[in-house]
Amino acid sequence: MHSRHFDFIALGSSLFITFAILGLFYSYILIQKDNEFDLIAKDLTASIQNRLVNYEQVLFATRGLFISSNGITENEWQIFVKNQQIDNRFPGVQVVGYSQKVGNSEDLEKHVQEMRSAYPNYTVRPDTPRETYHSIIYVEPVNTRNLQAFGYDMFTEPVRRAALEKACDTNTATITGKVTLVQEIGGEVQPGFLMFLPVYKNNMPNESVEEKQAALQGFVYVAFRTYDLFNAILPSLSEIQHDDIRIKIYDTAKSEENLLYDSKKDALDDSWSKSTQIDFGHRAWVVEFSRIRAFTEFETMVMVAVPAIGVSMSTFAFIAIRSNQRYINRITKLNEDLVKSEKLSAVGQLASRLAHDIRNPISVIKNTVEIAKNNKALDEKMISQLDRIERAASKINYQVSDTLDFVRTTPLQIKENSIKKIISLVADRIEKPSTMILNLPESDYIIKCDAEKLEVAIANIMTNAIQAMDSEGTINIRVNDQDRFFTIEIENSGPEIPEEILSKIFEPLFTTKPKGTGLGLATVKNIIEQHGGTIYVKNKPTIFTISLPK
Repeated sequence: MHSRHFDFIALGSSLFITFAILGLFYSYILIQKDNEFDLIAKDLTASIQNRLVNYEQVLFATRGLFISSNGITENEWQIFVKNQQIDNRFPGVQVVGYSQKVGNSEDLEKHVQEMRSAYPNYTVRPDTPRETYHSIIYVEPVNTRNLQAFGYDMFTEPVRRAALEKACDTNTATITGKVTLVQEIGGEVQPGFLMFLPVYKNNMPNESVEEKQAALQGFVYVAFRTYDLFNAILPSLSEIQHDDIRIKIYDTAKSEENLLYDSKKDALDDSWSKSTQIDFGHRAWVVEFSRIRAFTEFETMVMVAVPAIGVSMSTFAFIAIRSNQRYINRITKLNEDLVKSEKLSAVGQLASRLAHDIRNPISVIKNTVEIAKNNKALDEKMISQLDRIERAASKINYQVSDTLDFVRTTPLQIKENSIKKIISLVADRIEKPSTMILNLPESDYIIKCDAEKLEVAIANIMTNAIQAMDSEGTINIRVNDQDRFFTIEIENSGPEIPEEILSKIFEPLFTTKPKGTGLGLATVKNIIEQHGGTIYVKNKPTIFTISLPK
């Protein structure tokens, strides 16, 4: 059996398959991207950590220089550091330096006098009083930018001081938080950080924290400008060579204040991102990497093409199936109409013969009753019996008329008619009590219809309204021009039609009246549909609306 909803089932199934394929492809890409990002995260973490370990080794080697001797000259320092080939072997390092613990204010005066023998303008900065002084006395390479650190006391700045104290107490390499290096003297200022390693005096123990603090001689350190550093590290990763990867590095937590590095500062943020953490030197860095373009051109093309092709094919299949379904439905309806027409024609012929055979005796009965009622000798009981006979005959005649109206399938006699005139003729013909108010339409239009059949339809609706209102109420009839249709609205003030039977009132043989045939409104529906129109009813108030094509 052909399903009336097969077109929608086919469309839904096709669209479901289309978007299921799209979903699977999208999920596959997500898994691939996730795996790819995991690999990038591992490579990135390993690359940065390995480089930090290398810088740590520079500090241990430099500390070894101080441990091997009780006094290091500036010349020995320069020879040693230059021999490390920092620029070639450890790109990204801004400076390798040594900060010496000077001591109290008396020690400071002696220290400054000794240093000024070689550097007349030497001073320890800042000049604010404090219990203990430190000063950077060696830097390499020596240049205008790095000389800005010469004589600087790093203990006077809280972020550097926290890392210096941690390094001293643990005897490990320690990294500072985000700082601005004193070397930033012009141009674009970059974030920076430093890595410290303590140097203890050779002739003093340094096992406990107290012993370490007492034996502290100074610190060897390396300083970095973050963009110079990470731009030197990251190109080693093959994935970063593609322009669609963005990397951000934060100190401790993700925030604009903690941002150390952004590989593409002018790019828009993308929702596709992943984060990992690097722990080194008592510091945690959050590394976030994302794609500027979440998908490649091929992936984007596939994700656009799949739904476009799928929806197009689904729509084509839907239209084809729907057209075929309409064709089948049309053929089926034509066959049903033909069978129905043939049956109604046969029933009509039989009903006409029966009506002729029934109406003749009914006429004789009614005439006889009228003659008999004129006899003045009859008593009231006899007259009452004759009235009953007359009513029964009228009922039979009414039911025969209803049946004939329903089964007649004669072709429509379409002519141009005044719709207002048709309604007026019906209003004059039907029986209505004097207590009933009937408001006819003011507007008039010329419509193409079978006037006789349309009168039957309108009369049936008005008769039902009168019966529903129990002979007292108002009927309002309106006619409107609705673009492609004329509408006739028949409104009555009677009780509403119960909702449970509202959809059944146009079905043949359905009636709620004890004496009804159940064919009146079915006849109305047949006549309106013969005209290519529609009829429906609604409550609040009860209105029957007929739509007839122009």
